[in-house]
Amino acid sequence: MSVLERIEELSAEAVKQAFAEVLAEYLRPAFGSISKRDFDILLFMKLQELGAIQKNPNMYDLVSELRVTRAKARNLLYEAKLRAASKEELEKELKELLQKPIFLKDGDRIAIEIDNPFLTDHLRHELKSLNHITDGSFSPELVKLTQEAYLDLFEKHLPRGQKGKIVKALVEAGWQAPSFLDS
Repeated sequence: MSVLERIEELSAEAVKQAFAEVLAEYLRPAFGSISKRDFDILLFMKLQELGAIQKNPNMYDLVSELRVTRAKARNLLYEAKLRAASKEELEKELKELLQKPIFLKDGDRIAIEIDNPFLTDHLRHELKSLNHITDGSFSPELVKLTQEAYLDLFEKHLPRGQKGKIVKALVEAGWQAPSFLDS
């Protein structure tokens, strides 16, 4: 279903309210003074609020639905998250990512794919605070980290009950079972 089809399914009151909010921003401080970039971000965020675009969309869906480049889609998503996401929401997204790991073993590193560029930056910040570095030079969606970095992140953010699932995913990716399993 397209963005326009989703808008057509909404109540007239919801669309009217969203339009009024967009117009209020467009008039601030004067008609048309908002930059195109800021208007695009505002409109994108309103489409998310209305449910016409998911809050955490798949990058391919975003590119194909909006018919924009991958770079523009990443920028819209980043700016929207930067302006609207709270630290608690980022932590929740990070925990969800850590609970459903899909690893790619790359030499001595684990690669994790993340569509949300703001969450990627948040993850890098968290790892840096744990004294680990990451590698994202190949792809902006892939974050490469050592097994030890992942385990430190896991220990900080997830309850012990999740250990079995994480160990299974690590072993399936070709790693040795981590030593914390014995504790």
